[in-house]
Amino acid sequence: MPETFGDLRVEIRRLVSVTIDDDRFDDDESLFERGRLDSIAFLTLLQNLEVTYGIDIVGSEMRLETFRTIRSIAAFVASRRGEAPAS
Repeated sequence: MPETFGDLRVEIRRLVSVTIDDDRFDDDESLFERGRLDSIAFLTLLQNLEVTYGIDIVGSEMRLETFRTIRSIAAFVASRRGEAPAS
């Protein structure tokens, strides 16, 4: 498991890269607005996050803002794991 928030971002970035079969994006790029995540890829990513980090993501948590960028996804995962995100 990651030791820092930066490590978590690297892991999340890897998961997204595998999910969308592309690694040409940065941590603050909107994955939806750039067309990198569509509905099927989004559901796959949610499943991968749940399995990888042992968390359950419920419907009320599936907000665009939460999953818009690598940084926001990492912050969400960190908060679900009881960790405080710090750059």
